[in-house]
Amino acid sequence: AQGWGGILERIERSRRKYLDLDNPAKASYLNGLKMICEATIRFVRRHAERAAELAAAEADPARKAELLRIADCCGHIAERPPRTYYEGVQWIHFAVLLDRVVGHGNGYGRLDLYLIDLYRKSRAAGELSDGEAREYLSEVFLKLRGQFFCLGGRDAALRDATNEMSYVVLEAYDLIGDYNNLGVMWHPDIDPGFY
Repeated sequence: AQGWGGILERIERSRRKYLDLDNPAKASYLNGLKMICEATIRFVRRHAERAAELAAAEADPARKAELLRIADCCGHIAERPPRTYYEGVQWIHFAVLLDRVVGHGNGYGRLDLYLIDLYRKSRAAGELSDGEAREYLSEVFLKLRGQFFCLGGRDAALRDATNEMSYVVLEAYDLIGDYNNLGVMWHPDIDPGFY
């Protein structure tokens, strides 16, 4: 919801606070986080720039449109929060990819809850089919191989958190038949159809 730019602003506010409190250890840690966040923004911007370069040289109109979409997406999410499901999936892909630079990750949480609002918004706007929603996630699963995501569980009010995105993620996972780790957070009130 904040995008990399919003995260960077939070880091900088906290860093200044710890400098004011004369806590150099915490300020130093936050300075490192700031550097990582700035590097992430530059990394995503480079993807936008490269896609724009490729689009400028592309003769095939369909491929040119695809490259321009990639350039627009990456240009936007380099600092700002995703506007669409497509951008949300790309944002998650970059986040996991960059986390893997420094380690293997410890799991990336409830993918269905991360994406549900963007999924609903994009579906309501008529810019996303269920087939596209599955395809985008399947491509991410293929590229990230072996990462852990989970689905379902309960929401803040302790109700079942299963939603339509939970099904899309399962279907996307099923399309690839690969070895990503996908967990379902079971509880006694889980949607029986989903389970």
